[in-house]
This record gives sequence, structure tokens and C-alpha cells, in this order.
Amino acid sequence: MLLLRVAVVFLLYFFLWQVMRVVARDLRNQSLPAPVQTSPFGQLVVASAGQTGIPVGKVFHWRR
Repeated sequence: MLLLRVAVVFLLYFFLWQVMRVVARDLRNQSLPAPVQTSPFGQLVVASAGQTGIPVGKVFHWRR
């Protein structure tokens, strides 16, 4: 009976350790800046902004 209790406690801590590893890895990967992906649809470049205040030459990338 004692062996069963020790096994259950071990499995519980092992599971928690695995969860913490995954969470830590995801947090590390999330802190890195995401690379700008080029779109197959191209980009929008402002040629004439009119009275919008957007600078001429500003590039807007299409996102899905």
C-alpha cells in the first residue's frame, strides 16, 4: 500500500514538472519578436496621403 502511495505522489510531481517545462518554454519563445512575414498579396505603399497625416512612403503589410 505504501508503494502505491509513493508511486501516485511521484506521478503527480512528474506531471507537474512536465507542465512547468512546457509553460517555461512557451514563455521564452513568446518573448522573442516575431519575424515579419511577407505576404503573397504584396504590400500597400502610401503615395499621396492627402490630409490623413500618414507620411508618404509608409508601408502597410497585408495580414491574414
